[in-house]
Parts: sequence; structure tokens; C-alpha cells
Amino acid sequence: MHEYPEKDEEIEAFKKRRKRSLILTGIAAVSLTLGVSSAAAYGCHQWNETRKNIASAIEQENTLYAEEKRQQLEEIIYEIKTPEEAFARINMDVAFSKGSDIRLYGADKWSSMLETYSTKKGDCEDGAIAFAAMLSDNPEYEVKLVYLKRDPILKEADHMLAVYREKRLETWGYASFNEITDEPNVSVMKNPLYGSLDSAVKSYCNETFVSYQILDFTAEDLKFGTDITGRFGSSEAVIIR
Repeated sequence: MHEYPEKDEEIEAFKKRRKRSLILTGIAAVSLTLGVSSAAAYGCHQWNETRKNIASAIEQENTLYAEEKRQQLEEIIYEIKTPEEAFARINMDVAFSKGSDIRLYGADKWSSMLETYSTKKGDCEDGAIAFAAMLSDNPEYEVKLVYLKRDPILKEADHMLAVYREKRLETWGYASFNEITDEPNVSVMKNPLYGSLDSAVKSYCNETFVSYQILDFTAEDLKFGTDITGRFGSSEAVIIR
């Protein structure tokens, strides 16, 4: 398996170097074959064919790169056995900060686990989605994404929470990322001590939240989706107070 760079800037530089190398190789091959300069090769039929071959090679390389990133993600998910492991792994791998989406994309964005692990940066919904993705194939747990709405008067950002059920005990817990609460840490996790999803959600909420909605999703979207912002289906709003 090829070793690929992990950071954004390294990935982009890698792609540019690879593309430039392929193009220069194609120019050289055509020039040698025709016995003319690379400048003259641009206008000939053989050069057009070479350009097509180069584009095809780049596309194949990009597909291979995407498949290897997908496989790496599946390996991470396979290693995660419990919510505690998922919570610890995400906090180890991802740097959370408020406004990270604005800095990265210029707008709010819900990122799949693949997208979050490509940048290693995120905010509350990115952490919640990654947490749900890690548990999505685990038969011992059921996981839900809960969208918490604040009182609009406060003009503060809403929040996304990952709420999970341990099926053996029939109890619920939650994981929250990048949200300052009464707890001393930005990321907070509670073990499954609550008898219902509603009680778990309300135990987390403070007076700034007025309602919540449960979001519907597929494991494929959680893991590998693109452009998923606001696309999950949702339940009717549940009033908190």
C-alpha cells in the first residue's frame, strides 16, 4: 500500500507534484518519439492522445487515493469497540474549535467522518457525526444525532449531540464535542445512566436550549458522505422548556 501524506497542505502539494511529474513525463515521451521539441509536440495528434492518457492516469491515481483513505477509515472504525474508545479517539485525532467551518469552508458545514479526518479539524456536529459513525456498525449500541436549538433571542449557535443506547442495559448516554458547559472540559461524555433518550438530552441541556430534534441518517453518510449539511431527515421538535 502506498504511503500518502495526512495534512491538507501536504496532500495538495503531493497532488501537484504528481500531476506535474506525469505531464513532464508525457511531454518527454512524445518529444522523443517524434524527434521534435516539447513546444512543437503541443500541436500534434500524438500529444493530444498523451494528454488524454495523462488525465486518465491522474483520475486513476485519485480514485486509488480515495479508496485507500476509505480503507484507513474503516480500519479505525473496526478498532473501536466502545463509546469510550470512540470519544477518546476523536478527541485525540481532531482539533476542535468554534468557527472552524468558517475558516475552512467559509460557511457552516456538517462533515462526514471521512471529511473530518481529512482535515483533522472540526466543531460540534463534526465530532458528533464521527462518534455516530464509529458506533454505527456496532450491534451492542444504538446511536442518535440530536440537534439542539437555542433560544433565538440569545443569538448563539445551536449544538449537535451524539446520544447512544447500550442495548444490554436499555439505558442512554451522550457525547458532546466543542461545547462549553458547566463541566470543566469542552468535550463531555456521560455514561449510559439515563432511562430514555429524552432524559439523557435534557440532563445535558441548560437554560439556553429550548428544543431538540432527532436526526435520521445512514451509516454510509456518516462515514463517507459529502455535502450532507442539513440533509439529514429529522423528527418533530421536542420542547425542552
